[in-house]
Formats: sequence, C-alpha cells, structure tokens
Amino acid sequence: MAKVINPKIEVVSYGPELKIKIYDEKEIVVSSDEFVYGAANITYKDIGALRELIDLKKNDVDISNKVRKMLIKVGGSGHASMATTPGFWTFIEGDSSKFVDSIFTTAVFGSSLMPSGRRVPISKEAIVVPKMIINKGNELTNLYLQQSEKNIQLYEILQTKDVPKEEAAKIVQYGHRGGGFMFMPLETLIHFSKLAERNPEDMPEEGKEIISKLEDFVKSHGMEIIYEARKRSPRTGCVHPNIFRDANSSNKNYAEELVDTRKKTDPIFYEPPLLLKNIQGSPELNRRLKNYFERRKTVFKNSKLIKNEWENLLGELECIVNDFNTTVNIKIGSNIPWRIWGEVKRHRTLSQDTESIYHAVNRAIEKVHINNNEIGGIDNPNFWYPVVSLPSNVRNNEKNFEMWINEFSNSIKVYQQLINAGIKKSEALAIIPRGIKLMNIKNYDLYNLTTGYMSLRLCGTAEFEMRAITEQEAKIVKKIFPYPELISPKCHHVGFCPEIDYQGKKCMKINQQIKNYDEEMHKDLQKTRVKNIEENLFNPNL
Repeated sequence: MAKVINPKIEVVSYGPELKIKIYDEKEIVVSSDEFVYGAANITYKDIGALRELIDLKKNDVDISNKVRKMLIKVGGSGHASMATTPGFWTFIEGDSSKFVDSIFTTAVFGSSLMPSGRRVPISKEAIVVPKMIINKGNELTNLYLQQSEKNIQLYEILQTKDVPKEEAAKIVQYGHRGGGFMFMPLETLIHFSKLAERNPEDMPEEGKEIISKLEDFVKSHGMEIIYEARKRSPRTGCVHPNIFRDANSSNKNYAEELVDTRKKTDPIFYEPPLLLKNIQGSPELNRRLKNYFERRKTVFKNSKLIKNEWENLLGELECIVNDFNTTVNIKIGSNIPWRIWGEVKRHRTLSQDTESIYHAVNRAIEKVHINNNEIGGIDNPNFWYPVVSLPSNVRNNEKNFEMWINEFSNSIKVYQQLINAGIKKSEALAIIPRGIKLMNIKNYDLYNLTTGYMSLRLCGTAEFEMRAITEQEAKIVKKIFPYPELISPKCHHVGFCPEIDYQGKKCMKINQQIKNYDEEMHKDLQKTRVKNIEENLFNPNL
C-alpha cells in the first residue's frame, strides 16, 4: 500500500520558559512572551528588570496587558532579537520526506540533524507519495510508484557493479522517507511562513503543513504575541538559500541569469567559473601570517610538539582569520547535484545563490526532449553532464551509463506527466532524482576559504563529488590568492588527521604536511586528545 507523505511533529522542548515553585503545591510559569518582555526591558532599565518581572509573577500580579502592548510595540517594529530569543526543538518524523531537509536546513538562524543521504540505506519500503498524487487516483499513484521503484532498483543494481552507495543514491528521488531533528527560533519559522504565504505554488505542500503545525504549537505555548508582532512588522527576514522558488518561471535569480546568459558561450557547466575576486592587501596580515607559518613549520617537526601546540596554533590562525575576514571576497559558480547542494546549503556562514529546482528541471527537460528526437538517443556523457551527476563508474561503463540515463530521463518524463495531469510542480518534484544539477554560486570570505567551508570539503572523508568540486574551486583560488598554503584540508591546520580512525591510503592528505605520519603517530595523537577531553570533562574545578 502506498504511503502518503504525512509528517508528524513532536516538539521536545521550547523556551525560554521558567517554572518556579513558590509554595509546596503552587508553581508559577514565566512564558516565552513574558520572558522576552522582561528581557527587552533590560535595554531600557538594567538586568534587574527581569527579576522584577519574576517577582510580579510570584505575587500574582496580572501583567498580561503590559506584555501584549509592549511586545506589539517593540516586536512589531521589527527588532529581530525579539524573535531570535524564543525557539523550539522538534522531531519531524512519521512519513515525512527528504523535502524536509531541502526546505528547512537552509536557515541561517537554526540548527538541524538530518538522516544522511550518503549513509542511510534506501529501500522501496521507504517510498512516500505526495497527497495530491494520491488524491488524483490509482493511475497517477501507480505511475509515480513504478518509477520510484525503478530508481531504487537501479540504485541497488549499481552497488553490485562497483558504484559506491553514496554515488548510486543520486539516481533515487526525493520522495522517500526523511525527517530529522531541528532547533528553530521564531524568527526562522516566521521567515518560512512568509515564503509559503507569498509564493504558495513554490514550496512543497509538506513544508507548508509542517509550518502550520509549528505555528499552532507556538500560538498555544506562550509565544503567540511575539510571533505575530514580528511576523507583521515592516522588516524582512535573513536571506538564505532557497531552491523552491519561481515555479512559474517569472523572476530569475542571479544563478539562473548566469546560466541563461552564458550557457552557449561559456563552459560553466563543465568547470567552475571565477566570477569575482577582490583581495585587499594588508601589511599587518602579511606580518602575522609570516609569523604563523614559521611557527607552524617548527611545530610540525615532531609529534610531541604537535601534541602540545596544535590548539595554540589553530587558535592563532583563528584570530588572524577573524581579524581579516573581510579582506577577501571571491565568487565562484559550480554546477552541482541537488544531493551535493544538500550539504553546501548547510554552511550557514557561506553566502550563496542557487538556481531554482524548477529552472534546473526545465534545463533537464530540454535535454530529454533533444535526446528523444535523436534516433537511438544520445550516449555522449558530455551531453548529459550539465544536467545530471555522472559518477565515474557510470560515466565510464556503457551499460551503467545507459541504465542511469534511462531512469533519469524516465523520471523527468513522469514529472511532466504528473504536471500535465494537474499535479502542482512542487508535488511532482518528489519524483526527481537527487543527481539533477543546479548552478550554485558561493561568495567566499577569508574564513570560508581557510578554516571554514573549504577546509572541511577538501577533507578525504568528504563526499567524493563534493570534494572533487571543492578541489576545482581550490585550484582557482590558489592561482589568485597570495597565501595558497591556507587553502587546504583541515588536517593541515593542526598537524594530524582529526578523524578518530586512521584513514591510511584512503586519504594521505596529512602526509603532504607531515611526511612520516603513520598509524602509530595517529593513534598516539588521538589517544592524547581523547584523554585531554576526558580529563576536562571530569575535572571538578572546571
């Protein structure tokens, strides 16, 4: 029996909420609205304002009218700190889909833990169907289910043909079980709610259903006034990546404009283009980095020095990056799979613009249409590379390639059939494979070039295609950046591999800095690091 997309919301905690026992059997509760009211008064008085509020509550003084008026006045003026203070932690479970990840984990204000698209196995039993498709009857439901099952079947077959699981998973659609755990301040929920109301055709119905349920919770748990005041204020929310936009193709964003204006004259789909470079010279930065590199060279001479000094060394680099972060602005475009974007978007400090998924699907439709008009189809990987991920053991194996393109094309065709039958584009997206490509434009500052994004995604444990794309971007940066030694995996900043398990020949990137790094050295450094954590954890003086 088909499983309909039906997310279950369980808020496990929320606040701030303060419970105070004043008598043996009496307890007072300071709600989030009241807490924000008291905290906001600190800015006009001092820290005693919050204590004053608590005393009023203890004495059963009715402050509801004061709270309402003040929050409407201050929150309604658009002070974001009023709505970033209260928040909630929630499990999204039940028969929710992978759309949850793509919709909500883009937020700058918030944090999420989601099922890994690389690691969690996928089965046919995990297929979920949008309600709109179910409601249209058996014919469309079966069309959707049959293609979904074919995609997952190919995912299973390819793993027996030397295609790694994380690569094979890119042929699987987003309409399978997802969900996750999220912390979200009211500010973020407000922003998503406004997006859903402003452009109802763009966001998948599942996202709007989750927002509605969360709003019901907020309004029934002492956060209603600040929520509504901030939502109706004359202020915008914080920008964040959003691929569920412009379903009707009426307003291009920067990434889509780049794609449409340069696709015929520029190989932007095959190699990342450098779009902007602005690097400010600084004698003080030069001096501090010179001292840093000299100290790093000394520390990296033996494992004892690394063991004792890596934290100081990393802290020194952190201070330098913090003090000179805005001296660098490098903008690079990369054509990346939806699955890879799922990781890129979660780097909340990395400013980025991304092509709408609807625009990306339209690009894929063009390719499928051209392919259908060719006798026998087009078996040239370069033809398909701009619109779909092609893992090496797919690209270089004729049979694997044929199966991959066949199911990708069929998924695109099912998407079109669903739309032609009256299904909204936002719901038909559930059949689109994760490997479809979107243009993503990253705006790097010094932090994300060094100790932030790039150092994490150059790591040997990063997803293969994501690492390959980052290596292409790093190659561009090294040609124009005066400190190319800083463009490196995270292990180069500390002198050892941060992974607990020794990576050995799977990586060897640490050996570029520490030539004699081996399993014995790795285990010794990790043993010391874990011991230090445990000692601090159980130190009663801390």
